[in-house]
Amino acid sequence: MGTVAKKILHNSTDRNLLKRRIRAVFYGDKSLGFGLNILIITRSGAAGLKDFKNVRESILPLIPGSV
Repeated sequence: MGTVAKKILHNSTDRNLLKRRIRAVFYGDKSLGFGLNILIITRSGAAGLKDFKNVRESILPLIPGSV
């Protein structure tokens, strides 16, 4: 699993926080995405993801077998 946080978030602290939250979604549930190579590239809408719950709700529908 890899993340690429583009400079839509101008502050590096915010970009790194978003990347940590994305990783936490996958590390929190070990079976999530098992056997898949996943690359998440942030887009302009990612700037509005303010907390972990929003990040999780945005990612889970995109992963096969998670919902």
